[in-house]
Amino acid sequence: MNVVLIPTLNPDRRLVDYIVDLRKNGLSKILVVNDGSDAYAEEIFEKLRGLNEEQFDITILEHAKNLGKGRALKDGINYYLIHLKDKYLGSHGLITVDSDGQHLVKDVLNIDKQLQTIREGGIILGCRNFNKENVPFKSRFGNKITKFVFKMFFGKSITDTQTGLRAFSNNVLIQLIDLYGERFEYETNVLIECSNLDIPIDEISIETIYENQNKSTHFNPIVDSIKIYSLLLSQFLKYILASATSSIIDLLLFVLLCNIIPQNNGLRIYLATIGARLVSSIYNYEVNKNIVFNYKKESYRTTIEYYVLCLIIMITSGFSVNALYSFFGQHEFLIKCIVDTILFCCNYFIQQKIIFKTKGGKR
Repeated sequence: MNVVLIPTLNPDRRLVDYIVDLRKNGLSKILVVNDGSDAYAEEIFEKLRGLNEEQFDITILEHAKNLGKGRALKDGINYYLIHLKDKYLGSHGLITVDSDGQHLVKDVLNIDKQLQTIREGGIILGCRNFNKENVPFKSRFGNKITKFVFKMFFGKSITDTQTGLRAFSNNVLIQLIDLYGERFEYETNVLIECSNLDIPIDEISIETIYENQNKSTHFNPIVDSIKIYSLLLSQFLKYILASATSSIIDLLLFVLLCNIIPQNNGLRIYLATIGARLVSSIYNYEVNKNIVFNYKKESYRTTIEYYVLCLIIMITSGFSVNALYSFFGQHEFLIKCIVDTILFCCNYFIQQKIIFKTKGGKR
């Protein structure tokens, strides 16, 4: 049977009842992380410790202060890998569950059964149906936006990006333990890393439960949303910055070369353009490879594909702008802005998903 990891902050009596219910249904190996709860919650943890005298198997880790759900999950994963994975030889992995009553025991049992069938490793998400009437508007709207952004930038359609009910096979946990994120953004980063490394992500449907409009959640809609979307958009923003600095370098070098090359040289403009573009493209390639897409493998393939892509983008831009200008007969500047913006985004996705894509293993 697999181990259930429950990060918690200021739990109430429901946590005790929930763990008792888990054990009654065969999920007896429980790892709880007390993420710096207030003193009044100590009574709950004492009751949990007392359950061990009744042949429960509960381990409780303590944070001296609240460090965030992401840190609680990582500390729980670390403890499991060091102390529990080899102790429980029949364990296929780790199941994470929220402590606020959102996850029914029957859903935990279903995800436990599916985890036992994974042979090559991966993660399983317990996904809620956000179209149900009992789902708060902010949860429904937030999930739809996050789902759309994740699909656009990482190519995977995930029904519930913020679900806390997840199962991880043993062989993927070590790749997730050192990811960035101390609060709720860590769970988003896990999905990003799995997507980047082609770690299989499966889904099962679970009941959608919101007690008292989910007011017990510790999710900060402003602070945590900013952290989550900064993760989702960080790579694209780096790409924009790299392109902007490349353009500045190209312009400055063009001006410099125009002043260096004698004015009576008939090829002055062409030479300045080619020289500036050559240096700026080398800069852009290195920044995209090493910083934007964090591609660590040395390969001539990426260099060749990058410059072939640059050539294709340039030809496509010229052809498209000319064709659209011929059709409309005016607004050539606006047409070029629209065409180049579309090609700019296409350029990003081609570099991300083809040229600098790493399949399997750590980048």
